Amino acid sequence: MGDGPLIAKCLEKGEKTERATDIYVMKLQHSGGIIYVYKNDTSGSTLNEELGLELTGLCIEDQDDQTMVNIDIGPGEQKVIKLSTTGGGWGMSSSCSYGIS
Repeated sequence: MGDGPLIAKCLEKGEKTERATDIYVMKLQHSGGIIYVYKNDTSGSTLNEELGLELTGLCIEDQDDQTMVNIDIGPGEQKVIKLSTTGGGWGMSSSCSYGIS
């Protein structure tokens, strides 16, 4: 499944966690790993989040640091984070801290 359909599926069926009114993250587990879609549907707020990850059998796509992702999304923006399987079984734990400005 390509990025477009996977993002759409995540937004439709993913597990939603609200950070503030109209700012949220959707998470979806799929056959190739996990996808996060952060969305900011506000007209004037910015989300600043640090997502800490401890990964086994997964890697953060397109990023050297495999333990921390910085998310900064302004009004009307979206950010996608993809965790891909590296083979065999996998697991993860996460932590986050965020602020809205």
